[in-house]
Amino acid sequence: MRTYITLVIVIVIGIISLWLQEDSQQTPDVKEQSETQLADSFMHDFIVTQMNPQGQAEHVLKARKMLHYKKGNLAELEQPVILFRQQDKLFSVQADRAIFHQDQNRVQLYDNVIIKREAGLIADLALTAQPDSLQNELSVYTNYLTIDTETQRAETDQAARIITADAELHSVGLLIDNKQGIVKLKSQVKGRYEQTR
Repeated sequence: MRTYITLVIVIVIGIISLWLQEDSQQTPDVKEQSETQLADSFMHDFIVTQMNPQGQAEHVLKARKMLHYKKGNLAELEQPVILFRQQDKLFSVQADRAIFHQDQNRVQLYDNVIIKREAGLIADLALTAQPDSLQNELSVYTNYLTIDTETQRAETDQAARIITADAELHSVGLLIDNKQGIVKLKSQVKGRYEQTR
Protein backbone atom coordinates (compact mmCIF):
# COMPACT_ATOMS: atom_id res chain seq x y z
CA MET A 1 0.00 0.00 0.00
CA ARG A 2 2.86 2.37 0.85
CA THR A 3 4.39 1.67 -2.53
CA TYR A 4 1.20 2.72 -4.31
CA ILE A 5 0.91 5.94 -2.31
CA THR A 6 4.57 6.78 -2.98
CA LEU A 7 4.09 5.98 -6.68
CA VAL A 8 0.97 8.18 -6.87
CA ILE A 9 2.81 11.08 -5.16
CA VAL A 10 5.77 10.77 -7.58
CA ILE A 11 3.39 10.72 -10.59
CA VAL A 12 1.47 13.78 -9.31
CA ILE A 13 4.74 15.67 -8.73
CA GLY A 14 5.92 14.70 -12.23
CA ILE A 15 2.68 15.88 -13.84
CA ILE A 16 2.77 19.19 -11.93
CA SER A 17 6.41 19.79 -12.89
CA LEU A 18 5.66 19.06 -16.58
CA TRP A 19 2.66 21.38 -16.49
CA LEU A 20 4.72 24.19 -14.89
CA GLN A 21 7.51 23.69 -17.43
CA GLU A 22 5.10 23.92 -20.41
CA ASP A 23 3.34 26.96 -18.91
CA SER A 24 6.61 28.83 -18.43
CA GLN A 25 7.58 28.14 -22.06
CA GLN A 26 4.24 29.43 -23.41
CA THR A 27 4.05 32.60 -21.29
CA PRO A 28 6.12 35.39 -22.87
CA ASP A 29 8.57 37.28 -20.74
CA VAL A 30 6.89 40.32 -19.17
CA LYS A 31 9.72 42.63 -20.27
CA GLU A 32 9.53 41.38 -23.88
CA GLN A 33 5.74 41.69 -23.94
CA SER A 34 5.75 45.23 -22.56
CA GLU A 35 8.25 46.42 -25.21
CA THR A 36 6.01 45.27 -28.06
CA GLN A 37 2.72 46.51 -26.67
CA LEU A 38 3.44 49.60 -24.61
CA ALA A 39 4.41 52.98 -25.96
CA ASP A 40 7.62 54.50 -24.61
CA SER A 41 6.32 58.06 -25.13
CA PHE A 42 3.12 59.83 -26.10
CA MET A 43 1.69 63.29 -26.84
CA HIS A 44 -1.83 64.70 -27.09
CA ASP A 45 -2.97 67.69 -29.18
CA PHE A 46 0.52 68.69 -30.26
CA ILE A 47 2.21 70.74 -32.98
CA VAL A 48 5.80 70.10 -34.09
CA THR A 49 7.58 72.50 -36.44
CA GLN A 50 10.77 71.51 -38.27
CA MET A 51 12.96 74.43 -39.29
CA ASN A 52 15.34 74.60 -42.26
CA PRO A 53 18.96 75.88 -41.94
CA GLN A 54 17.73 79.43 -42.73
CA GLY A 55 15.43 79.34 -39.69
CA GLN A 56 12.19 79.13 -41.67
CA ALA A 57 9.48 76.55 -41.03
CA GLU A 58 10.06 73.60 -43.37
CA HIS A 59 7.01 71.65 -42.29
CA VAL A 60 4.51 71.45 -39.45
CA LEU A 61 3.01 68.27 -38.04
CA LYS A 62 0.01 68.40 -35.79
CA ALA A 63 -2.09 65.53 -34.48
CA ARG A 64 -4.64 64.68 -31.85
CA LYS A 65 -2.52 61.89 -30.38
CA MET A 66 0.89 60.26 -30.93
CA LEU A 67 2.16 57.00 -29.47
CA HIS A 68 5.84 56.14 -30.03
CA TYR A 69 7.07 52.55 -29.84
CA LYS A 70 10.73 51.75 -29.26
CA LYS A 71 10.47 48.41 -31.04
CA GLY A 72 10.42 49.21 -34.75
CA ASN A 73 11.06 52.92 -34.00
CA LEU A 74 7.60 53.88 -35.18
CA ALA A 75 4.92 56.32 -34.13
CA GLU A 76 1.16 55.96 -34.46
CA LEU A 77 -0.71 59.22 -35.08
CA GLU A 78 -4.42 59.99 -34.72
CA GLN A 79 -5.86 62.69 -37.02
CA PRO A 80 -2.49 63.88 -38.35
CA VAL A 81 -2.17 67.03 -40.46
CA ILE A 82 1.13 67.80 -42.21
CA LEU A 83 1.64 71.29 -43.65
CA PHE A 84 4.58 72.32 -45.82
CA ARG A 85 5.38 75.10 -48.22
CA GLN A 86 7.12 74.50 -51.52
CA GLN A 87 7.84 77.20 -54.10
CA ASP A 88 5.44 79.59 -52.34
CA LYS A 89 2.54 77.11 -52.43
CA LEU A 90 1.04 75.60 -49.30
CA PHE A 91 0.47 71.84 -49.25
CA SER A 92 -1.47 69.91 -46.62
CA VAL A 93 -1.85 66.18 -46.05
CA GLN A 94 -4.35 64.82 -43.53
CA ALA A 95 -5.87 61.47 -42.57
CA ASP A 96 -7.73 59.75 -39.76
CA ARG A 97 -4.58 57.88 -38.70
CA ALA A 98 -0.99 57.32 -39.72
CA ILE A 99 2.09 55.27 -38.92
CA PHE A 100 5.50 56.94 -39.19
CA HIS A 101 8.43 54.53 -39.65
CA GLN A 102 11.33 56.75 -38.57
CA ASP A 103 14.14 54.41 -39.66
CA GLN A 104 12.67 54.08 -43.15
CA ASN A 105 11.57 57.73 -43.62
CA ARG A 106 8.12 56.41 -44.52
CA VAL A 107 4.65 57.56 -43.48
CA GLN A 108 1.58 55.38 -44.06
CA LEU A 109 -1.71 57.30 -43.97
CA TYR A 110 -5.02 55.49 -43.52
CA ASP A 111 -8.70 56.38 -43.89
CA ASN A 112 -9.98 59.64 -45.40
CA VAL A 113 -6.61 60.76 -46.75
CA ILE A 114 -6.73 64.24 -48.29
CA ILE A 115 -3.90 66.08 -50.04
CA LYS A 116 -4.47 69.75 -50.88
CA ARG A 117 -2.32 72.23 -52.79
CA GLU A 118 -3.37 75.85 -52.69
CA ALA A 119 -3.61 77.85 -55.91
CA GLY A 120 -0.52 79.85 -56.73
CA LEU A 121 1.99 80.92 -59.31
CA ILE A 122 4.26 78.35 -60.95
CA ALA A 123 7.81 79.58 -60.47
CA ASP A 124 10.70 78.77 -62.78
CA LEU A 125 14.25 78.06 -61.58
CA ALA A 126 14.93 81.78 -61.13
CA LEU A 127 11.81 81.88 -58.91
CA THR A 128 10.06 84.39 -61.15
CA ALA A 129 6.45 83.87 -62.15
CA GLN A 130 5.77 83.56 -65.86
CA PRO A 131 2.68 85.09 -67.54
CA ASP A 132 -0.30 82.70 -67.50
CA SER A 133 1.43 80.53 -64.92
CA LEU A 134 -1.35 80.49 -62.35
CA GLN A 135 -1.72 76.99 -60.94
CA ASN A 136 -5.15 75.84 -59.77
CA GLU A 137 -5.91 74.40 -56.39
CA LEU A 138 -5.52 70.63 -56.36
CA SER A 139 -7.19 68.10 -54.04
CA VAL A 140 -6.54 64.35 -53.90
CA TYR A 141 -8.78 61.95 -51.95
CA THR A 142 -7.98 58.30 -51.17
CA ASN A 143 -8.14 55.82 -48.28
CA TYR A 144 -4.47 54.84 -48.15
CA LEU A 145 -1.23 56.62 -49.03
CA THR A 146 2.45 55.88 -48.42
CA ILE A 147 4.84 58.83 -48.38
CA ASP A 148 8.63 58.55 -48.60
CA THR A 149 9.71 61.69 -46.77
CA GLU A 150 13.24 61.57 -48.20
CA THR A 151 12.35 61.30 -51.91
CA GLN A 152 9.05 63.21 -51.46
CA ARG A 153 7.15 60.54 -53.36
CA ALA A 154 3.63 59.44 -52.42
CA GLU A 155 1.89 56.35 -53.71
CA THR A 156 -1.33 54.40 -53.34
CA ASP A 157 -2.78 51.29 -54.94
CA GLN A 158 -6.29 52.27 -53.80
CA ALA A 159 -8.97 54.27 -55.61
CA ALA A 160 -8.13 57.97 -55.81
CA ARG A 161 -10.10 61.07 -56.82
CA ILE A 162 -8.32 64.21 -58.03
CA ILE A 163 -10.16 67.52 -58.24
CA THR A 164 -9.00 70.81 -59.75
CA ALA A 165 -10.95 73.86 -60.88
CA ASP A 166 -11.08 72.41 -64.43
CA ALA A 167 -11.21 68.66 -63.95
CA GLU A 168 -12.24 65.70 -61.85
CA LEU A 169 -10.32 62.46 -62.33
CA HIS A 170 -10.75 58.99 -60.85
CA SER A 171 -8.13 56.24 -60.92
CA VAL A 172 -7.03 53.10 -59.18
CA GLY A 173 -3.49 53.71 -58.05
CA LEU A 174 -1.62 56.98 -57.98
CA LEU A 175 2.00 58.14 -57.82
CA ILE A 176 2.95 61.70 -56.85
CA ASP A 177 6.57 62.83 -57.24
CA ASN A 178 6.64 66.15 -55.42
CA LYS A 179 10.24 67.02 -56.38
CA GLN A 180 9.52 66.63 -60.11
CA GLY A 181 5.93 67.88 -59.94
CA ILE A 182 4.53 64.69 -61.52
CA VAL A 183 1.18 63.03 -60.79
CA LYS A 184 0.83 59.61 -62.43
CA LEU A 185 -2.53 57.85 -62.57
CA LYS A 186 -1.94 54.09 -62.68
CA SER A 187 -5.09 52.38 -64.00
CA GLN A 188 -8.83 52.58 -64.66
CA VAL A 189 -8.61 56.33 -65.24
CA LYS A 190 -11.86 58.20 -65.82
CA GLY A 191 -12.45 61.90 -65.76
CA ARG A 192 -14.04 65.04 -67.05
CA TYR A 193 -12.47 68.30 -68.09
CA GLU A 194 -14.23 71.65 -68.41
CA GLN A 195 -12.29 74.57 -69.83
CA THR A 196 -12.63 77.66 -67.67
CA ARG A 197 -13.40 80.90 -69.44
